Amino acid sequence: MVRKILFSLICFFSIYSCKQQKLSYVTKHFELKDTQCKSKNCTSVNFQYVYFEGENADTLNKVVDEYIGASFVDDSLVKQTPEQAAQAFIEMYREVQKEFPDADMPWYLKRKLMVDTQFNNIITLEYSESSYTGGAHGSYFTQYNSYQLKPFKILWIGDFLLNPKDTSILIKIAESVFREDQKLGAYDNLEEAGFFFENGIFRLNDNFHFTSTGLEFHFNIYEIQPYAMGEYKLLIPYNKIDNLLNKSMLQPL
Repeated sequence: MVRKILFSLICFFSIYSCKQQKLSYVTKHFELKDTQCKSKNCTSVNFQYVYFEGENADTLNKVVDEYIGASFVDDSLVKQTPEQAAQAFIEMYREVQKEFPDADMPWYLKRKLMVDTQFNNIITLEYSESSYTGGAHGSYFTQYNSYQLKPFKILWIGDFLLNPKDTSILIKIAESVFREDQKLGAYDNLEEAGFFFENGIFRLNDNFHFTSTGLEFHFNIYEIQPYAMGEYKLLIPYNKIDNLLNKSMLQPL
């Protein structure tokens, strides 16, 4: 009888321990090349991503699956495995090559999803993708998303402010930093300066993360400037926005 009770207790605490397991992750890698290719440079797919274990792992892994398994062909919501997504990309290349046999430049698709930062109840993921499917040059972008773990939800910039209404103040500070970085005067027209701000009005996007030195907004190619200018990273030092931030959101683990 005693042995049965001890066994039951061990099972109970083992299950309880699993349920309370802290969030952790491993890095996975998947690569696929066009098997019909006979040259050294072949169409290829390369995926590198984290996979979570412990609390909230299932929910976060669904986010990972949505990014890594996303269709490159269309905006289909049908979730694919990394293998299926990679194979679909290579099949698309083969179809195009049949139609345009002279277009023999190999394609590539690279996806990477990593943990950017972790706070006490918040995790920020960094997703980057680059590809080439013919033409003068390839394409690339980076996206940062922050998630509250309990209860689980995606977070926006207003969630990190003491008062969400202070977003307008943050935008003004960000514009000041941007103009200083670009050596523009306070009244210089942004459109005339070559930036893609509609009606010359500065704006922030939802692509941000917290670094060791400040709040950084990431603008991808074509978002606010021509492709040749590349992506743009706007770093707002903490000392300029210290009174706006809700520091309880940024507590370390």
